[in-house]
Amino acid sequence: MSVIFTCFSPLRKLAQSRQDTLDRLARILNMLLRQPLLRRAALLASGSALLSRQLTLLDAPAPSDASLGSLWGTALDGMMDVPGAEALSSAEGVLYLTPASGSEAPTPAAKWPRLFSKGVVYSLTAQNPMGVTAPAAWNKVANEALEDDLHAIKVPYAPRCFWRSFGFNAQEGWREEGFSVAFAREERAFARVHMLRLAQKYSQAAIYAYGVEDGVVVREVVWADQSKQATHGSKEPMAIVAAAPKTPLAARGWEAPPDGPDVEVPRSSPKGVVAPSVWDSPFKPR
Repeated sequence: MSVIFTCFSPLRKLAQSRQDTLDRLARILNMLLRQPLLRRAALLASGSALLSRQLTLLDAPAPSDASLGSLWGTALDGMMDVPGAEALSSAEGVLYLTPASGSEAPTPAAKWPRLFSKGVVYSLTAQNPMGVTAPAAWNKVANEALEDDLHAIKVPYAPRCFWRSFGFNAQEGWREEGFSVAFAREERAFARVHMLRLAQKYSQAAIYAYGVEDGVVVREVVWADQSKQATHGSKEPMAIVAAAPKTPLAARGWEAPPDGPDVEVPRSSPKGVVAPSVWDSPFKPR
């Protein structure tokens, strides 16, 4: 075996060198094709499927703020093993929430678990930074890092509790895993700052905040960039859904499907942006 390995080692090095060269050329091509004149010349000179695909990926727009706001404002929530919500949850232990509409009237705050009716709850994720789909394995590592951050919060900023949750939309065909974090009402000022810092750490555009207004629980879309709040923020009165929605996306044991061919690894680390401390000065968000 050692002789075979020795004989093929130069070939392996040559193959690796060739791959490194191709990678460098691909990066240079990406950079050059961002120049309008060069892109036009490339299109005239070549009709290859590879070049067309490259240009398509470069032209693919990131989700707009308006589309993201609309997407989040209409999503349903699934919350697993919420303390005090056993009687309101499904047989699998999932509390389902939906924006109130004509068919679903808002559930009075008095019927909600005390963590909602007497406190504030935030929901956030580390998956799919800035609304761009990331590989399932990357998303898993990102949420594990976020969970570690939640466990690391120390008194006096520690939440009352947190639990696993997910947002989904059957019509749009998406689901994101995350966490819901409960604080006392008097802790809402620094709690909001802390949750927004975590959103920024994991390149998330927004989080959810649940609180009581006019006798009902409302879900607010809170943007990490507060300059966008007035234009794209929203509040929806929420209703508790008696039965689990009839879609695989609502299942407690749902698993993410295999990554599609266009799913790319984000440039950011799944463990977030390293900062000296997420918790050092709660009233001075970075």
